[in-house]
Amino acid sequence: MAKVEIYSSEHCPYCVMAKQLLDRKGIIYKEIRVDLNPEKRQEMLKKSRQRTVPQIFINN
Repeated sequence: MAKVEIYSSEHCPYCVMAKQLLDRKGIIYKEIRVDLNPEKRQEMLKKSRQRTVPQIFINN
């Protein structure tokens, strides 16, 4: 099974929709909240070179 990570924030409607889609598809994912942990936002930036959420990574 693929390893899925989603970087998100609580008040982001696109994050909510992305997580709902993953849930409907039965995909297990790890949610990483960048609004609660600024270090994780920097980690996301290094991985994706993007500042916006959601950022979804499948098998890195």
